[in-house]
Amino acid sequence: MKNFYIILILLFFPALHSLSQKSYQMELLNLVQYNETEYRFDVRMKNTSADPSGAGAFAIEGIQWQLLYNTAILNGGALNNTYLTYVSSTTDLVGAAIVPQSPRFTTDQTMMQWLTSALDIGGETTLFNSGNWKRIGTFKVVLRDVSSSGSVAKNWGDGLLNLSFNSSSNIIVTECGYEVVDGACLRVGAGFTTITNKTLTNSVVNKPLFSRCFTGTGNYSDAISWNNAVAVTDPSYHNVPSSSANNISIGGYSTGGAISPGVCTLTDNRIVSDLTIKITSSLTVNPAKQLTVNGSLYVDNGSTSAITLKSTAAGTASLIHYTPGIAATAERYIAGWSDARHGWHFLSSPVAAQPISVFHTPGLGNDFYKWEETNAVAKWINRTTTEGILNPSFETNFAVGTKGYLIANSVTATTSFTGILNVASVPIPGLTNTNGTNYAGWHLLGNPFSSAIRFNQGAWNKTNIGAYSQVWNESVASYKVLAGNQEIPAMNGFMVYTTGSGSLTIPADARVHGDSVWYKADAVDERILLTANDPEGRTSQETILTFNADATEGFDLQYDSYFIAGFAPAFYSIGANHYFALNTLPELNANLNIPLGFVKNSSTEFNIRLVETIPSLTVYLRDIKLNQDQNLTKYPVYNFTATDGDDPLRFQLHFAGVGISETIKTTPDNIYGFGKTIYIVSNTGDILNGSAIVYNMMGESMITYPLGNTPVTMIKMDVGSGYYLVKVITRDRLFSGKVFIN
Repeated sequence: MKNFYIILILLFFPALHSLSQKSYQMELLNLVQYNETEYRFDVRMKNTSADPSGAGAFAIEGIQWQLLYNTAILNGGALNNTYLTYVSSTTDLVGAAIVPQSPRFTTDQTMMQWLTSALDIGGETTLFNSGNWKRIGTFKVVLRDVSSSGSVAKNWGDGLLNLSFNSSSNIIVTECGYEVVDGACLRVGAGFTTITNKTLTNSVVNKPLFSRCFTGTGNYSDAISWNNAVAVTDPSYHNVPSSSANNISIGGYSTGGAISPGVCTLTDNRIVSDLTIKITSSLTVNPAKQLTVNGSLYVDNGSTSAITLKSTAAGTASLIHYTPGIAATAERYIAGWSDARHGWHFLSSPVAAQPISVFHTPGLGNDFYKWEETNAVAKWINRTTTEGILNPSFETNFAVGTKGYLIANSVTATTSFTGILNVASVPIPGLTNTNGTNYAGWHLLGNPFSSAIRFNQGAWNKTNIGAYSQVWNESVASYKVLAGNQEIPAMNGFMVYTTGSGSLTIPADARVHGDSVWYKADAVDERILLTANDPEGRTSQETILTFNADATEGFDLQYDSYFIAGFAPAFYSIGANHYFALNTLPELNANLNIPLGFVKNSSTEFNIRLVETIPSLTVYLRDIKLNQDQNLTKYPVYNFTATDGDDPLRFQLHFAGVGISETIKTTPDNIYGFGKTIYIVSNTGDILNGSAIVYNMMGESMITYPLGNTPVTMIKMDVGSGYYLVKVITRDRLFSGKVFIN
C-alpha cells in the first residue's frame, strides 16, 4: 500500500471495541459533465455488515480508492493534481481530510487515486453503525483544454468516457478502535484492520463527452451557429446536431480566454442527452415545441433567464428533464374572461416557492380560488374577501402538485412561473371524503411538471382513488372526464376522487409532451359519448357510457366517475341512485335502458348530440316528456326546449344492433328507481293499463298501485333504502324488475 499511511510505532492502546471483520458497499454515482472541460461525481459508502448497529459497526481509520478512466478525457494533453479537486464541504466523513494521491495523469497512467490523510490517536473519526449511505465526497476533474504543446484543443467530438473502480485490491478501507465521548467518535490506539468484504457498484460506461456547441444568436436549426470554434475541415463544423449526436452546449467555447455566448431559440422538437447552458447564454423553447433532456442538464449561472418556456394562445412549450435544481422561466398564457361562464382556468405551478401574488391582485376584477374538500359550506375559497382585500387565510405560494387553483382574469395576459423546476415525484397522502358535503371526496390537485402528464401512465400508487380524473374544459364551461391517453397539460389542475383515506403519487414517469395551453380533446377507446349542448350560451356537457363485464350497475371506483356540475346544462347518466359523468355497465343487452338526467341552465334551447358510438349499434334517445324516440345513429342531433321545473329524468337511452333485436317492441317497458320514486315507462309510448305490485326482498307485498293509463307511472315510496321487486301486470303481458330505493 505505497504512500498510503505513515504508521508510527507507538504503544498499542487497548481498543474499547473489537476490530472484527466487517463489510461495506462503495458506489460511484451522480456523474455530471458541466461543460466541455469539467465533470463531477460523488463517491459514497455504507455499512453492509449483518449487524451494522452492533458487532458490525466500525470507525474509519483511513480510506483509499482508485478510479480507472479511458484516454478520451485526455484530449491529447495531460492531467495533473491541479486539475483534480475534492469539492470542499461535501463529505459526511469527520476527521481526516481527502486528498488526491496520484502525482500526474497522462496517457500512460489512466488512473486517479484519492485517500484520506493519516488520523491521529484521539482524533475524531466517522462511525458507520447503520445501513445508511454516507457521502465520502464530491470530486471535480477538469479536463485539459490545451495539448502538451500548448495548442488549443478541439471540441470533444463523440468521445466516450469510462470511469470505474480500479479492482477490489486497490480499494482499501481500514477500521480502528474507537470510543464515543459526548456524541463524538474518537480513535483509540494505533492499530487498524483492513475490511476485506466489499461491494463496488455503479461504474460509468461509455458516457458521451460534449460533442456540439452553439454560439451566436439564432435558431437551433441554424447550421451556421454550430461549432464556430473548430476548423472548417472538422466534421462538426456548421453541422446541426441530430438526436444521435446528443450532447449539446449552448455557448462556451473559449476563444482567447473569453466565453463565446449562445442565445438559442428552439423552433422545433428536439431530444438531447447532456445539455449545458453556459454563462451569458440562454435557451428559449417556443410555444408548442418540445425539448427532452435524457441525460444531465446544467445551467452555469443558475439564472431563471437561462431557460425560458414560451406560451401563447397557440400552445405552451414543454420540457422533460431529470436533473434537480434547474431554474427556469415557464410562461403561462391566460385568456381573459368573456362572460361569467367563460374564462375560468385550472392552474398549477411547476416551480417551488412561486408567489401567488404574481398571478393575482385582489380588487382588480380578477378571481383566484382554491378548493377545500372538508369545507361543508363552500368548497371554493376566494383569495379576495367580500371587502375586496386579500383573504388572510389564503396561502402565499402555490403548493406544487398537492393543490391546483381556479383563475379568471379580466384581461388576457401571459404571466410567468420563475424558480426551480420540479422533476421529482410528488406524494399526496391523507385525501378525505367528508360525508354530508357537496362533492365529497373530490380534490383539486396540480400538475407539478413543465410538461403534460397522463393519469393512467407511470407509478401513481393510488390507494382509494378513482380511476379517472377530470379537468375543466374552458371552451364549453364544464368538467371533462379524462379517459384513454388524454393528457393533463403542463401548469394545469385536475380533479381526483377518493372514497376516503386516499393517497397517490404524481410520478415523474407520467410525464409526456403535450402542446395544448389548457385541456383539448383526444381520441379514446370504444365508447358511447353524448353531449348536451347550449348553443346560445356556448356551453356543453359530456356524458360517457362504456361496458365491462367486471363492472356493476352501481358505482365502481375502478370503472366509473361521478358527475360534477359546471356552467353547462347538467347532463348525466343514472344507475343505482348515482349520477355519472362516466358510467361503465356490465353488459349491453336488449333490456338495457339507461336513464339520463338533464337540468337546464339559464338558456331555453338545447340539443343532445351523439358524438361517439359503438360500431354496428343503433342508439335511440327517448324523450319521456314529449313521448317520442329518435334514432341518434341515423339522426345524431336531437333538438328540444326545456323550462324551469322540468323533471330531471326526462331522457332514456336504449339500443338495437348486432346481437340486439332490431325491434324496439321486444323491450317495450322499463322499470327503474331514483331517490324514493319508482318509474315504470313504456319505451314505445303505448298507454300502460293495469297495476304494479312492489315487494321487499323477503317477498312481502308493500303496495299495489294502478298504472294510470299513461306511458309513464311514478310511484313514490316511503320505505327504507334497499332493493325492491316490482311486478307489472297489464292486459297483454306480465313483466318485473328490481329497483334500488334510497
